[in-house]
Amino acid sequence: MRGGPVLLAILLAALLAALSAAMPAMGQTPGGTPAPEPDNGKPTAMVIGGGRPFGLNFAAAGAVCRIAEAAELGRCLVESKADSAANLAALQDGSVDFAVVQSDWLRHAAEGTSRFRGVGADDDLRAMFSLHAEALTLVARAQARIRTVASLKRRRVGLGAADGYARLLMEYLLRAVGLDMDDLEAAADGTPAAVDAALCEGKLDAVALVASHPSLRMGALAERCPVRIVQLVSGTIARTLKGRPDLSLAVVPGGLYKGSPDPVRTIGLRAVLATTGQVAASRVYRLVAATFERLGELRGRHPALSSLRIESMSQSGIGIPVHEGALRFYRERGIRH
Repeated sequence: MRGGPVLLAILLAALLAALSAAMPAMGQTPGGTPAPEPDNGKPTAMVIGGGRPFGLNFAAAGAVCRIAEAAELGRCLVESKADSAANLAALQDGSVDFAVVQSDWLRHAAEGTSRFRGVGADDDLRAMFSLHAEALTLVARAQARIRTVASLKRRRVGLGAADGYARLLMEYLLRAVGLDMDDLEAAADGTPAAVDAALCEGKLDAVALVASHPSLRMGALAERCPVRIVQLVSGTIARTLKGRPDLSLAVVPGGLYKGSPDPVRTIGLRAVLATTGQVAASRVYRLVAATFERLGELRGRHPALSSLRIESMSQSGIGIPVHEGALRFYRERGIRH
């Protein structure tokens, strides 16, 4: 497909998938303590904290809810939350049983670091499995001949806001190859629209963005001017990830965007389905088992979930202890963790 139809296809696919995934959970639930696991083993209702309505984290939570209900695990509802911090707070106060949380927020909350330094570590947080990647995507002008992170030296790069993920992740990659921000000719900030326009006007050589793919922004940029997505992962960079369990390898599939026919390896954050140690192991086990037994259904709920694999879901982006109920499932299936 060319031109406008590409963008239209991405938009319709994402919108329809979000609507479909969230269908059983469109109504937000009031706060409150979830019912405990019954002694008789009968299904009980569960609440999953998602993101804002029609956002990807909300759709992912809705997809898991649909699987839970299909597996007759009880009624499942999604509660819309503003962000990962709100989901973490809801886990801590018991108003949700499970929540979709960004991997770096989850690690920092568990360790009491970064934005959670003031409140201290929450050693009760537990991971179950990861979902979609939020991939660092470096987009270069086709004429710029940028092929690697190292080739950004003395180049003009749009990194967005000073505290944004694109800039933070690019700083991490630059350090991994022995560069820093001073090695760039310019590290422009500004709104996404402004940096994308500057790229197409030749004022920038490359733009970094963080997105789950397919991405409307990436699709629009590829249609606006000739660009290519740069491979970001080398052996050196892959080795540095061992010290950052909240980051993981990610792949931008080939053929999604004009000018990028081949898969591109990069790094990114992950959305992680999290819970607490207070949730019964049997309950967690049943939800994990149902999800992996219906993994094909989960992949079909949203384009950004289409590349999920059991092995990566059990490990990628998980930087906190895994719930004993999930560990039981992984061990039974011989999944390394």
